[in-house]
Amino acid sequence: MLRPGGVATVHHAGRRERRARRGPMSALLFANLARERGLEVERQFDSWGRGRHDVKNFGDVITVLRRPLGAGFRRPDRAPGGG
Repeated sequence: MLRPGGVATVHHAGRRERRARRGPMSALLFANLARERGLEVERQFDSWGRGRHDVKNFGDVITVLRRPLGAGFRRPDRAPGGG
């Protein structure tokens, strides 16, 4: 749970193809899932510190999210019989 006004930083896969034991995730898919749940994507990046640090070798991305002030929890629509 992220309270209204809260910020989260998430390190996740940035490519959709499956590698090793990783699930199929991409930066775009992660951003879309976050927005569907009422979060704002502030930034997505794969390097920082003027390029001195990065997650590029793994094809990963870091996403910074924010829950807007006054925003409550939004459960995504579920398919009938999906729980």
